[in-house]
Amino acid sequence: MKVGFIGSGNMCGAIVDGMIKSGYSENDITVSGVDTEQLDMFMRQYGVITSTDNAAVTADSDIVFLCVKPNVIYSVIDEIKDYTDNTIVVSIAAGQSIEKLNKAFGKKVKLIRLMPNTPALVGMGCTGVCCNELVTRDEMQQSLSLLQSFGLAE
Repeated sequence: MKVGFIGSGNMCGAIVDGMIKSGYSENDITVSGVDTEQLDMFMRQYGVITSTDNAAVTADSDIVFLCVKPNVIYSVIDEIKDYTDNTIVVSIAAGQSIEKLNKAFGKKVKLIRLMPNTPALVGMGCTGVCCNELVTRDEMQQSLSLLQSFGLAE
């Protein structure tokens, strides 16, 4: 399973750290962002692939995490919306409902919304998870398994 991340901040780092410690291959993880110094840190610390091309990361991922602030999520969605036909999109943006996010894509996409908390930074997070009707039971279980790499996920 190829996992992409758009946004290279602290929560992205917590998730990537948990995934690597749980045995996910760094070759299956790509982190995209605008801060090239931060991307270099991800490459050095975790050995993951990095990019500044959000659309390419989305097109190449089975699941893509939108780890960006609510004030930029809609511009990111504009960049990637044409590449999400077979991709599960996971948003951690606070206050952005599934309905509002789906509307921004202009089509129905497989969408999961998370509310992680800061203890995820030390592998002790508690994450609330919900999804839309397009996400299958197996896809949700696969996503929960990934999310449990940095704490409890329900």
